[in-house]
Amino acid sequence: MIKTKATIILLLLFYYGFANIINVHPESHSNNIQKHIDKASHGDTILIHPGIYNSVSLVLQKSLHLIGINKPILDGDFKNELLRINADNITIEGFIFRNSGKSGMNEIAGIRCIDANKIIIINNEIINCHFGIHISNSSTLTIQNNIIKG
Repeated sequence: MIKTKATIILLLLFYYGFANIINVHPESHSNNIQKHIDKASHGDTILIHPGIYNSVSLVLQKSLHLIGINKPILDGDFKNELLRINADNITIEGFIFRNSGKSGMNEIAGIRCIDANKIIIINNEIINCHFGIHISNSSTLTIQNNIIKG
């Protein structure tokens, strides 16, 4: 499994040119994933290491690759949308998304793509989310090998 992830990362780096790899560990003082997303440059890869990340509400507005190592858990504490994608050329792989908030009007989801293109969402688990994967006004998405449980 790790060999596959390393291959994917190398292919992404080759495809997008030299990009940074950013590591996020749950026990470090800088475990806020959104801060790393905000600081990252287009094309960077953010590796999220195993652990539980609480009160998650991530927004991707630039081309990035979020890769979970050994299925880190992103938990919305029954309040938040876990991941909103508003950009092109994004990869999301290897996470457990769980416990989103609930709202039919706001369409809160585990993963929500709005005005996004060329998105890859693979090998994730989405558990106890109001909407599993919600897509609107987006195209060219690859969604495979995800497990969604209500």
